[in-house]
Amino acid sequence: MRILFGVHKGKSVAEVMVKNPEHVKWILQNNDAEEPVRTVREEMIRLIEIFDSKPFTKTCFGRYCAGKTATRCTAYKSYYNSLYWWCDKCNPYQSGANVGTLHAISTYEDALGYVNFVCQDKKLDYEAFIAQLAQEKGLPDRAGIDDIYSFFMEMVC
Repeated sequence: MRILFGVHKGKSVAEVMVKNPEHVKWILQNNDAEEPVRTVREEMIRLIEIFDSKPFTKTCFGRYCAGKTATRCTAYKSYYNSLYWWCDKCNPYQSGANVGTLHAISTYEDALGYVNFVCQDKKLDYEAFIAQLAQEKGLPDRAGIDDIYSFFMEMVC
């Protein structure tokens, strides 16, 4: 689906999801939007479900996991340069972080909330963080339009 209005006119919703997530945040906040924003919002919600259903490719950092696939990551509440990957059974604080210093992220909207809260809503941080999560879910680095389309359209087992 293509966006037919605004600064992203002509771009696919999937492309905006990966390359301009701050716009996604804005659209999602418009619960009472009228057409055509409502249709784009509904498509974004559908694509977020696909994004969230894709497994991460990282393995858990837990001491006793023996290569289990991660289901979430944590980032410090002051910066996200280092993400740590965890399965559902592991405690992210087992590596020595002080309690209350980590933010757990497992979904697209978790990532938007983290950037809004920690990174003070900076556009480049939205782009970098969502791109990093998408890569850890299988989107190639420096993904083109075809890669993004395939990422959202391939069936998840």
